[in-house]
Amino acid sequence: MRRIQKGDEPPSLKKYREQLPVPPPKDAWGRFTSIDDAREAVTKEQRQLCAFCQCRMAWKKTRIKLAHIVPQKVLVDGKRLDLVWTNIVGACDGGEGKPGHLQHCDTRQANSRLHPELDPVQFANGSLTYDEYGGVYRADGNPDIQDQLDDVLGLNLQHIKDKRFAALHGFRSELAESADRERWLQDHIDELDPESPGDAELKEYADFLLWHLRYGVLAHSP
Repeated sequence: MRRIQKGDEPPSLKKYREQLPVPPPKDAWGRFTSIDDAREAVTKEQRQLCAFCQCRMAWKKTRIKLAHIVPQKVLVDGKRLDLVWTNIVGACDGGEGKPGHLQHCDTRQANSRLHPELDPVQFANGSLTYDEYGGVYRADGNPDIQDQLDDVLGLNLQHIKDKRFAALHGFRSELAESADRERWLQDHIDELDPESPGDAELKEYADFLLWHLRYGVLAHSP
């Protein structure tokens, strides 16, 4: 995960919200017809990565869910934030339609409220660590946040860890073939650094790879 810098909301969403009566109808979000404007906007904001697991989320190529960080059915704030752009991020399909134990990201979160430190818009970059097998862990060991990583978002499901591991293996192969190891490392750190400006497509599992470039197996590979 990394902090998502929210940009301007789609003009169509702003126009729709301003035309609604006060209070808005209960199904206001469901009546918003320019939903593809929102999907395109989150894809650009997130550089084509799911807000949670960081798998590929490509406009018009993969399914994009519009996830409410504070779910719509949460009694406190859910309805108030229903049409608020800073409460909406893009997510992968999260295994929708599969058994519950195989679901992840927004699909698994459903109506559970995330700990504020797992809110992708408030997220503190660098607050997670990773192992070389694809596991993701809270850096300070906070058990409540770790439980949400595991149980609410499902980010340590084996099939997701396997995909992270495969991405890391590919990076290790590239590094082994590089003529200038230090240059290769620095170029890729710069490319993946969340503080570096840019809107180009990011590599899948960008922050997992970045952590290993800085601190993990890539940093220590011969």
